Amino acid sequence: MSTDPTLTRPADVARALGIPASTLRRWSRRFAPFLSAEANGAIRANGTRGHRRYTPHDIAILTQCKELLSAGNNFQQVSQILESSYPAQAVAVEGEIDLDETPIAPSAAPATDLVREEEAANLGQMLAQTLSALSGSQQMLITGQQSERELLGIVLQDNFNLKEENKKLRERMLETERRIFEMKRNIEKDRSDERERMRQMEAYLFQLQRQMDDLIRRTPRASASSPAPAAPPPAPSEPAPQKRSIWQWLLGK
Repeated sequence: MSTDPTLTRPADVARALGIPASTLRRWSRRFAPFLSAEANGAIRANGTRGHRRYTPHDIAILTQCKELLSAGNNFQQVSQILESSYPAQAVAVEGEIDLDETPIAPSAAPATDLVREEEAANLGQMLAQTLSALSGSQQMLITGQQSERELLGIVLQDNFNLKEENKKLRERMLETERRIFEMKRNIEKDRSDERERMRQMEAYLFQLQRQMDDLIRRTPRASASSPAPAAPPPAPSEPAPQKRSIWQWLLGK
């Protein structure tokens, strides 16, 4: 195995180019006229092929091939471009082809790896579209949740305002009940006071009646021997006055 530090292993080259190892082998065989002998394994003295190694120039050529293929060129077009750029390097490949490789004719269509890469690109595009749609749905969901939170805030505020109104209404009802109770108590007190005044007035009138009766009893009567002068007879047109009681006198009857 070569120990040249300027040579790079296939795995490292494939990793640097971002392609599978099988694609690197296929490109190495297809574009062998523009690469070094080590890119496809140099022929040893015993006629066997050595391990593949790549020079910095090989890596540059393969990088250009990748760019040209990615731009939509097929292998034949890429080979023509390389021939125009590197005419002195277009030579035949020495040695036998690897058993796992199949030579591609100059007029062949692009390699299966390119088709796979295109499928991968399409799949990536579909995945990106799906993620974009998912992101849009998530954004709509977030917007809906925000709207629900705002609506919930309004409902909570209305509920809070309703509780405040109910609290004020209960306070007003309690105040009204307190005033009604106070009015009833005052009315009852006034009635009680009125009954007490009536009772005192009746007692006072009763006492006054007794005093009047005592005064009448103590008044001396006229003597029977000395006849009183005859009073003139009342006029026939005037009725005789009636005696009024003390209650009638007090009530003005």
